[in-house]
Amino acid sequence: MQHNSGKCPQRQAHRFIRAVTCLLLALCVPSGSVIPLVADESSNAVPEIVPVVLMAPSGPLIIHLEVTVGRASWRYWMADRLVRTLDQDADDMISATEQRMIPRQLRELMSGDASSVDKNEAAAPIPRDEVTAEIQRLLPEIPQLTTPNSNTDRAVRLFALLDNDYSGTLTMQELRQASRQLRFRDLDDDDTFSASELTTYRDPRSATSELAPEAISLPFHHLVDPQSRRDAATRIIRQYGSGETLAVDQLRTSASQSLPAVVSVEELSHMLPELTPHMRARIRLSDAANRSTLSCVVSPHAAEFCFVEQTETMDSAILKTEGLRVRLSAYGGGINSRANTRGRLGQEFMMQDSDRSQGLSESEFAAMTAALQQTGLNVSFADADSDADEQVTRKELFGLADREYAVVSGRLEFTVEQSGRTLFSMLDTNSDLRLTRREFLAAADALRQVDEDRNNVISDTELGIEYQLTVSLGRTELSRRTMNSMNQMESTGDALIPEASELKGPDWFRAMDRNKDGDVSIREFPGQIDVFRRLDQNADGLLNAQEAAAASIR
Repeated sequence: MQHNSGKCPQRQAHRFIRAVTCLLLALCVPSGSVIPLVADESSNAVPEIVPVVLMAPSGPLIIHLEVTVGRASWRYWMADRLVRTLDQDADDMISATEQRMIPRQLRELMSGDASSVDKNEAAAPIPRDEVTAEIQRLLPEIPQLTTPNSNTDRAVRLFALLDNDYSGTLTMQELRQASRQLRFRDLDDDDTFSASELTTYRDPRSATSELAPEAISLPFHHLVDPQSRRDAATRIIRQYGSGETLAVDQLRTSASQSLPAVVSVEELSHMLPELTPHMRARIRLSDAANRSTLSCVVSPHAAEFCFVEQTETMDSAILKTEGLRVRLSAYGGGINSRANTRGRLGQEFMMQDSDRSQGLSESEFAAMTAALQQTGLNVSFADADSDADEQVTRKELFGLADREYAVVSGRLEFTVEQSGRTLFSMLDTNSDLRLTRREFLAAADALRQVDEDRNNVISDTELGIEYQLTVSLGRTELSRRTMNSMNQMESTGDALIPEASELKGPDWFRAMDRNKDGDVSIREFPGQIDVFRRLDQNADGLLNAQEAAAASIR
């Protein structure tokens, strides 16, 4: 007790000194500057820098995401956490037996030859720091941008599907050609386009799965490898360039950079990583809940068109540029989800331990398979039985889970999603999750109401579309399932087809209306075309219930 009490004043003194130092730094650093990360003994505190391009209305916006986990680089933090779970006897040495416990999914992630972390049984133990450094070296490039599952209308990027010239805007001509442009997506050939038909990807394994839009259809590009840089350069020139080149003025770069006047796709792809960013987002993720922070600094050369608004929380900020709003968020908090998962496994262990031996036989372990899979553990009895005594103890089960979750929750994830109003929801006036020919005919009139500058061209900003870019640590499978169930949408994206009794019009008209959209098209009409045209009083190419009723009276 005396020993502990003697340390307290010393700890308090250290904390006081650190607090005063931080205050002095804050007072000395000019407004708008970024305080560099406190360096550790090595380069382990250097942030991962992920360049991202936002396709803003007037030109690309280059954002550097500077990511750390706590005060460490992501690679070091992930490798160190994993190696600590391997060091079962806590001697700061990793034996050959412990090295072979490296999870399979981490081996699949590693680039290069992962055999360098495998040693034979007779090999001498290796210092924990050396194994950490080797795993850190073998970790892959930063993952690509992805899109999370989302509600039906948000999953459909109709704007991108109709933007034929990749201009980032929709003309009235593109709207008039919408049905023809989308005809190959009419999978059931019913002359309508359901949300599931207009969504690029839908998980075929689940009839109730949510929809995931294609990340390429959202106005973001990451720059982490040669292919991603080339894809970004291609899209930039398509949207802002002329032909196959781009005037460098469109990049709105810093005046201090000497660049050619015009560049090609190849030249731009090499140039992008070297451009001074318009904004830097400093992201410090935390494994503890509600401890992640995010702060942004706009570069001087972008101050006229790029603004940042800090939100009420420290883990998000709102970027505003030329009417476009993007929420940047940092999300960590893996400790809680791992604790919940361990609790679930502990309960299942007790239920399956029928003889109360505090160990699971192979048959008892097999009975846990469903519970293990629900938590994301696809492992065999041999994987769990680390001492090969034909029993899996609670310690072995939790040790296996810790190693697996160190990989899962240690991953970096970059997700982009759309929020606010969507073009699909605006046109789907009866909310039946499909677009009909009549709704496309009315599209131009509907969108003229949001055409603020009356130029017959609609942009994302005029629609009020917003985006969210989230940088997060991975979540356990149980946590994902829980979140998906909380956000479960009411429909899977299949159209809501009305009953025949709900349709209007004469019997013959409702019989012809095979897709039950309330209209009869030329394709659905079994008679001659000249008869159809006589009945189609407003010559819009569709027979409605009123026109059908008038024909019946005659």
